Amino acid sequence: AVMSFRIFWSLDVPKTQYTNEEPYNMKSFAGVANVWRMDAWNSIPNYPEWFIFYREEDFAAFQLFKKGREIHYLPKVLVNHRVDIKSRKKEKDYQLRLRRSLRSGWYLYFLFYPWQLIPRKLAYTLWIQLKTKVFKGDVEALITILQAIYDVLMNIPRLLKNSNRLTLQKFEEYSKLPNVKLYWEPER
Repeated sequence: AVMSFRIFWSLDVPKTQYTNEEPYNMKSFAGVANVWRMDAWNSIPNYPEWFIFYREEDFAAFQLFKKGREIHYLPKVLVNHRVDIKSRKKEKDYQLRLRRSLRSGWYLYFLFYPWQLIPRKLAYTLWIQLKTKVFKGDVEALITILQAIYDVLMNIPRLLKNSNRLTLQKFEEYSKLPNVKLYWEPER
């Protein structure tokens, strides 16, 4: 259904473009470097507008998986996404990006995960955010996390209405697929 390509995230061109990676089937795809089969695109629901630009790829990947469609990583194609990832944390919109990223991940739990896995997944992601940001002195991150929790609570009716949950067996099958390859570094 989708081919996802190698991505080099940098303002500079990579010193080498060579890779010995082989194609493989994976869970999701990178939004900045992919090609769709139009029949696959047309076979799934539109991205929910209330996601607001985050995790649409994972939303689509779950929908495609439920339809038995595959996503393949094609490393022979290299995309240079000209963004300085490290400087993003210093940009004005960092807290907004964090909020949208967190809540979209949590939205996906309520839309696709089996019920029995949701509490543990929510607790784990919340703990990681607290441990890696808040407990290290990032008070703004605490405010952002609370805002993301508020967003999820406000969207519970939408999440329940639009859920397309995997069975536990299907979720285990999905979990065995390799994760999306978002970053590529040239071999040294």
